Amino acid sequence: MNIVDDTFMWFCRGRNELWARELLCSVGSGIGIKLFEDCTTQDIRTCRRNRLTVLADDSGVNLRMATSLESKGLRIFGKPLPKGYSETIGWLKAYSSTTEKDVSSALEKVEAEYASAVAKSRGIIEGIRVMIIATRTFRIDWIIECLLDAGASVEEVCIFRVGPGGSDFNTRFSEKVRFRWDLNVPDITTEVENVDPDIVIGSPNLVSRLKCRVAHIPQESLTHKASAAFLEYVCSMLIVPPESGWKSWRSPHGL
Repeated sequence: MNIVDDTFMWFCRGRNELWARELLCSVGSGIGIKLFEDCTTQDIRTCRRNRLTVLADDSGVNLRMATSLESKGLRIFGKPLPKGYSETIGWLKAYSSTTEKDVSSALEKVEAEYASAVAKSRGIIEGIRVMIIATRTFRIDWIIECLLDAGASVEEVCIFRVGPGGSDFNTRFSEKVRFRWDLNVPDITTEVENVDPDIVIGSPNLVSRLKCRVAHIPQESLTHKASAAFLEYVCSMLIVPPESGWKSWRSPHGL
């Protein structure tokens, strides 16, 4: 299976590629050619031999690339690589429908591994109050999902636009979780004090200087393995002291 991405920068970070390979392997497939990452002219000539081409994500650039590639004879799979648990389940079912392959064993494995991760983390995460601060560039539904499944209360999600245009932000949790779209960056500290969460999860550039317990939105996001790893990460951040020790090194005038 070919994979399409405009840069492959985030795809190659952490365990994203490993988890993608494991997902494809679970259905008897694998990564063929990464378009257009480290490709030879021969790779480009022969990429149509691979049965399907999947997008690393559904960014505007990737969707335009997909349209162009499809016009040249490549068959584009209807769903991009999945982020988190529910998208992985949906991706596997779509793959089965497209290829007529039996993926029941892969589905059972995903469900069992995710259920195990949720159960393992519930003792620490259940009942905690969470606030999420992110930019429109982050897809965070998979994060909200695993936190809720582990028993956390997501009190508020603040979404910020980056740059003059920004990007579309979609969520299936708008009726379950309170979203704020109108907050200014200088108001973050006051809003966190008002919400008073047990932990703030967010984009590093927005939350790193908060004087409370924080966790960063990870770059590793592919498949249910990302959900399991994120729950483990949050558990560890809830156990350690609220503020990193190195921050005490700061002088009153800053570093």
